Amino acid sequence: MSAPPYMKLYVGDYLADTGHLTATEHGAYLLLLMTMWRSRGSLANDDRALCRIAKMTVGQWAKSRDTLMAFFEVDEGRVTQRRLTTELQSYQTKLSKLSDSGRSGGYAKALKDKGSDVANAMANATPKSGQPEPEPEPEKNRSLANARDLPDPKPKRRWRRVPDGWCPSAADRSVGMGEGLNAEQIDRELVKFREWEFKDPKTDPSLAFRRWLRTAAEQTNDRHPTVSHKLQANRDNLARAFAGAQVVADARRREQLDPADC
Repeated sequence: MSAPPYMKLYVGDYLADTGHLTATEHGAYLLLLMTMWRSRGSLANDDRALCRIAKMTVGQWAKSRDTLMAFFEVDEGRVTQRRLTTELQSYQTKLSKLSDSGRSGGYAKALKDKGSDVANAMANATPKSGQPEPEPEPEKNRSLANARDLPDPKPKRRWRRVPDGWCPSAADRSVGMGEGLNAEQIDRELVKFREWEFKDPKTDPSLAFRRWLRTAAEQTNDRHPTVSHKLQANRDNLARAFAGAQVVADARRREQLDPADC
């Protein structure tokens, strides 16, 4: 008979029967009950062993032995307790019923499943009267079915985005500025570029970002041609102003020279 890992304790009954015990005797009594529960319902009638189980000194055991042993029964050198024995037997009976029910249920289910398998096999094997037998599967359909099972010969293309933590260098940004983009526009394009996925995993992000900026500058000029014209006009005005300043500087330098040196 095996005991469960728990032991029922009816608090009302326990307190009604043990109201005369001291605190030390309460502890000793519970220790004896729990050890007896784990020992399948009995202990050896040995004062030395019972004293150790109760965690009492020899003097304490001698003083409380009669009071504690009044809760137990001694038969053929074994100490038992009526309520504890009843609980163990009840648990064992319940466990046996569950085990028998599980075995019978599993056996019945196995027979049922086996009968269903046999019936299905017979139904599939015996053609129904008046119903034509199925035609053999065409060779073309079988080849298509086999082809679907084969692995795809072309591996799927792997896509990836800009690596985490990558930032364009000053040289990369200067390419955008040279194409007429300002810092704010370059930052906006950088946000878009980070969401872009490379078709080739080996693509250099720096070179790809430079191409991205050139394309963005071309699209900006196409959408806003006046911006491009103004940019070219500014460049022409700067060139003419520089040439005029150079002419004035040359004239002033000649005026300051001595005529004898000319």
